[in-house]
Amino acid sequence: MPLEMPLFGFDLDECVVDFLPALIPIVEEKYGIRISREYISRSSIEERYKIPKVDLVECIDLAISNVDYIKPMFGAVEFLLKYHYESGKPLVFITSRWDKGNTIKWLNSCFFPVPWEVYFVEGHFKSEAVKKRGVKIFVEDHDEGTLELAENRVRVLLMDKPWNKEINDSKYVKRVKDWGEVLAIYKRFRKREPYASIFNS
Repeated sequence: MPLEMPLFGFDLDECVVDFLPALIPIVEEKYGIRISREYISRSSIEERYKIPKVDLVECIDLAISNVDYIKPMFGAVEFLLKYHYESGKPLVFITSRWDKGNTIKWLNSCFFPVPWEVYFVEGHFKSEAVKKRGVKIFVEDHDEGTLELAENRVRVLLMDKPWNKEINDSKYVKRVKDWGEVLAIYKRFRKREPYASIFNS
């Protein structure tokens, strides 16, 4: 029996959303520092630059609220629209964000009238939402999030970032450098290639 096209799911920040260019200038202005995107992630800004978590949360809130300033990652919208129109499946986003209103506003600005869904995990593991929704392939960038998904047998396309370099390809994780590589893998699924030929078995 040919393999059915799996349902893809997508993390938002630094996968679909080019979030750091919105966040970093706010933090730099507030603290009078310079932050190198090459060596930093949102989760480690507070550790590397000794910024109190409560202050960083305020900066994140402000960045998320700047809906008109935040841009998608290069190639993300093009892939997502192609994926929907060819597969007939809705766009499923699963995020650790807490600002629902501005997140929904941003998604509408990029994807309306394409059907999409967004799930806010609100402190729970992403694997819970992924499995509940029936997502089989999840695009993620976060290192700990990727490991948690893989431990729960969710296959992850890991967006290559400076903060996830220590994670290796495996039966459940395949590193991709950009949306062009996600597209190439999607095309292999369109040809009904089995999981084992795409992920390391």
